[in-house]
Amino acid sequence: MEDGKLIYINDCYEDGDSFVVRYEDVTKEVVENILKVEGVEDIEELEARIPLSRMYSNPKVYVDRFMLFEEEFDISQNGFQNAVKGGNDPRARSLRSSLQYLNQKNKANLLELSEESDANTGLGKDWYVCIFNVGNGESNLLVAPDGKLYLFDGGRLNQDVCSKIKKAISYFEKQNINVSKKISGFFISHCDGDHFRGVIEAIDKIDTTQDCFLYYNYLSSFSKPSWVNGLARIDNLACDGKISKYVLIPEKRNLSHMSCLIPSLHITWMWPYNDFRTQCVTNNISSNDSSHCLYISSRNQKYSVNFFGDAENIAGSNIDFDPAKLDKEFLFKPSHHGRNSGNINIGGYPSVDMHTHFDQCSKVKFFVSSTKKNKHLSPIASKNLLTESAQTAMIFKFSSSGLSKTAI
Repeated sequence: MEDGKLIYINDCYEDGDSFVVRYEDVTKEVVENILKVEGVEDIEELEARIPLSRMYSNPKVYVDRFMLFEEEFDISQNGFQNAVKGGNDPRARSLRSSLQYLNQKNKANLLELSEESDANTGLGKDWYVCIFNVGNGESNLLVAPDGKLYLFDGGRLNQDVCSKIKKAISYFEKQNINVSKKISGFFISHCDGDHFRGVIEAIDKIDTTQDCFLYYNYLSSFSKPSWVNGLARIDNLACDGKISKYVLIPEKRNLSHMSCLIPSLHITWMWPYNDFRTQCVTNNISSNDSSHCLYISSRNQKYSVNFFGDAENIAGSNIDFDPAKLDKEFLFKPSHHGRNSGNINIGGYPSVDMHTHFDQCSKVKFFVSSTKKNKHLSPIASKNLLTESAQTAMIFKFSSSGLSKTAI
């Protein structure tokens, strides 16, 4: 089974005079124990830096793919010149089989979505979004008008998101703001470790409600070792009662049903969706472009905040950027934490990119990107509000009197 060095490529990009490849090892031990949870240590993402001069004659490199080095693993010296596609390797096939098993198991325990209620639940009440300082990753805690909690991504494991969640809850309690101590729902935008690992930690260490749900795009087929093992861990926690149901992505005509996930608010879901043509399972869609893209607003259906994950060109082409649909004050969170790769061209005449579009939009009161430690922020994103300015979180309050912020 072990006939060479097999790796799964998570990301690759140019950085100065180097080509950076971030990858995970696909070993026999990992594959054989992937579903046992306790049998696999946290799978580490590794990095190789290749001089750009050595990449010019290399074959094209694809993210979210297996690559096999049949002889010496010499990626730092020769890039991928001595590698071949590894998707047919038995280890890769075994990982895909494990992913399919977990997805099918979760599919049998789906939350039934219904049409959005017309009730005025939460109408006129304040609600909050806590954007946690998790370095280059992404994590947001939403406090709905009824006090229920929803976590959108969780950052990396070493960012201590659980402690930050508890500090945020303590802040609201001290302000006499109605807030639950249990999380009612989790959203994983896509299968990158700086988004999903902290969610698993929170499911494990933070109390959840009896009807707590988890949304993730199980239509995707990215069988990276850390993600497959992560789903196995989630399955184990679900068996312990921490997760009640999973959420199925509906067809495009039924996207409005996603609003029932947070009854006191309104969700406008842009992408992905299952219409049997644009599922995020084809070879030309990366894990970044499998990110969910949505707007969340008060019940009057005016947009107030967006969650775009690491969306890039393909997902971005499905996002509605019409400024006429924005509320008087809008919190904009650029995709991919403000990185250039997420700053897509959204057309128009003259043509404009997403960051320029929202930076110039008078309705955008706050433009929140990422840490200055991220070398890949766009020039506009780096000039705007950064989550590193808060030790724990930037808390944004949405109320009838407007949008305001507090750092904790």
